[in-house]
Amino acid sequence: MRWPSQYLDFLEPLESYFTKEELADFSAKVLQYCQKNGHLWQIPRHADISSLHYRTDVFHNPDIQKAYKEKFGKDLKVPETWDEFKDIALFLSKPPEMYGTEFAGKEEALSGRFWDILMSYGGKIIDENNKPAFNGPQGIKAMTIMRDLYKAGAVPPGMVNFLWDDVAANFVNGTIAMYTEWYGWYSYFQDPQKSKVAGKFDLARQPQGDAGIHGGWAGAHCFSVTKASKNKAAAVAFVKFITSYDPQLFEANIGYIPVRNSVFEAVIKNAENSPDPLIKKRFELMKLQINEDFTPPPIVPEWIPISNVLYPKLQAIILGDVSVEDGLNQAAKEVEKIMEEAGY
Repeated sequence: MRWPSQYLDFLEPLESYFTKEELADFSAKVLQYCQKNGHLWQIPRHADISSLHYRTDVFHNPDIQKAYKEKFGKDLKVPETWDEFKDIALFLSKPPEMYGTEFAGKEEALSGRFWDILMSYGGKIIDENNKPAFNGPQGIKAMTIMRDLYKAGAVPPGMVNFLWDDVAANFVNGTIAMYTEWYGWYSYFQDPQKSKVAGKFDLARQPQGDAGIHGGWAGAHCFSVTKASKNKAAAVAFVKFITSYDPQLFEANIGYIPVRNSVFEAVIKNAENSPDPLIKKRFELMKLQINEDFTPPPIVPEWIPISNVLYPKLQAIILGDVSVEDGLNQAAKEVEKIMEEAGY
């Protein structure tokens, strides 16, 4: 999954090949990230974003509800803010049988989960001047949450070694009360032969931070046409076909997240007849998030180098090897050097 800024010198601008009517069905939120410097560089095929997965057998357990109300003086509910998320995760943790939450803890996976929370507080990875901005108050809040959860034992102790397969395996093993996860694991989670939580979880929008923004680290799989193409008209025709309604509907029905609103409307309507009561809600939530919360990391060629210096510092903060402020400031210095060397 890559964004146009990494290949601009090699791509053909597409705005002259597509009419406004042809683009109108696509999520405007996704389409804005396919543009840069006044040009349209790619057309989205399908997208990725994470929702909050939470255990209904935990949240609806009368004994747990009673204990929560006795402690906090309010009803246990699905967290709407990251502060609530932290408090509930701490409360639900009974390790090693149950951990309140988890995060993928290394590589771009950790940088992205940090980005989910950072954006919710109104923070940025880099600012409009291409300077590192994640070490401000918003970044400190985000990393304090992640550090405190680890320090309290509310996440599994091996978290900084986890990638996507690991966190998914923990969830199906029944040891995680809630966490943010990609939609693509759904069939695995609902398979009673493989999952202890099949039929025992629900989905919700990611929590908000102080800025009233929901977490929405996202990306899209897109098609472009190269400047070197010897038959640009044929290449554009293929892009139009593969991103059209019928292919997107087919892919939506096998698990991909569409980026056409007409496809969302079709799968939501079809889901009314599904024996799985969560299917319709799942597509409705996808549509909401894709149209309102979809927010990739910085659209610059240096994103992966930025992530590669950021995530080890985030790990060090989580493990308590460095303070939140010092760890973020150290990462910011390295990111500033990357951007300066790239000519920003």
